[in-house]
Amino acid sequence: MSARILVIDDEESIRFTFERFLTTEGHIVATAESCSEALARINETSFDVVFADIILGDGTGIDILREIRARGLNCPVIMITGDPGVETAGPGQIQWSGKLLTFRKSWKEIETRKGKSD
Repeated sequence: MSARILVIDDEESIRFTFERFLTTEGHIVATAESCSEALARINETSFDVVFADIILGDGTGIDILREIRARGLNCPVIMITGDPGVETAGPGQIQWSGKLLTFRKSWKEIETRKGKSD
């Protein structure tokens, strides 16, 4: 079975690349280019995994994460950014684990979620 994945990024090329790759792997992918569009998608559909750019035009990936948690949704949110580092999220915005996930570890999470949907 496939995972339902939401990709949120203000750069069209990033959304396109994620969507193409994940769709080829058999997943159902929705995309959003802003926080407001992402929240509308989350209202419409439940997702197994969310990839969210940290810096968006009308908010941040952290805002999306907070809203998902406030709604009590059980969905991992994987932050992506073209400007990596703790400073990107802003002081005090997130609890930093000191580890950056590689794509391989992120993909393992998707595959684990996919297995639970089968």
